[in-house]
Amino acid sequence: MEISDEYIEKELLPLLKPCARPDVKRLAISYILGMTGDTQGRTLIGEKLKFVEAILSFAADEDHVVRKDAVEEVGLKRFVQAISNIDFNKNTNMNQLPAVLMNLAQVQDVRQELVSHHEDLLQNLLPFMSFAPSVIRRRGIIGIVKNCCFEYDLHSVLLGPEVDLLPRLLLPLAGPEEFDEDDMERLPPDLQYLPPTQTREPDPESRKMLVQALTKLSSTRSGRAYLKEKNAYVILRELHKWEKVEDNLSTLMDLIDILIADEPQEGMEDLHKVEIPLDIAKKFEENP
Repeated sequence: MEISDEYIEKELLPLLKPCARPDVKRLAISYILGMTGDTQGRTLIGEKLKFVEAILSFAADEDHVVRKDAVEEVGLKRFVQAISNIDFNKNTNMNQLPAVLMNLAQVQDVRQELVSHHEDLLQNLLPFMSFAPSVIRRRGIIGIVKNCCFEYDLHSVLLGPEVDLLPRLLLPLAGPEEFDEDDMERLPPDLQYLPPTQTREPDPESRKMLVQALTKLSSTRSGRAYLKEKNAYVILRELHKWEKVEDNLSTLMDLIDILIADEPQEGMEDLHKVEIPLDIAKKFEENP
């Protein structure tokens, strides 16, 4: 039997409301999962925008079972599309969705798909690292990026021209300070000659995650070399003078120590692969 638009409107969509009772939401999402067992059901979910929007409204639900099933049902591509389109379902607060994906990005398969997907999923999220209207959305996106930096084998992709992540991480940490010509020329173009109105990320937690992402990138020899080549140190040095949050200062100093230290001996260049003292290991081993 063909599932009509009328059936969707009158029978299914009323079950997919965030205000519904928890047991109703669980039953509804369970029923929808069952619909994907045939081609018609999968097509319905993929093509009916109202249906997709309704399912995505469950992706930030308080019930972890409902959240998990909603994301699984819609798929990572659709999920990223919802996050990166600020006009997607204006009737629902979508600013919480990045935090859901940040948690999902603790899983390696999710991180690899975000970075390696041929439709540039991660790149579609990067502009929201500076999304002024919502610190919640901004913080979630930065958390996603930080977690993706745990994919050491993909650091070359993250730092390469396809993603070009370094300027995205450094710009929110940069202030209006001026540098001498030599230091300025070594910075990525997006960091050169910033205006006097340039301001740093105001959210302390977001600043900390940006530094943690840079620390993960610096745990490989190639990543450290790239950060040094692009003169990331001068941005971090000025940030250290400005930062007032003690925990952030400690995290930042760990990164600066790595960048100014002599390179490890041969065979120990990739710091995440070798056994190192506990006080050094803590700089890299914060869970995603």
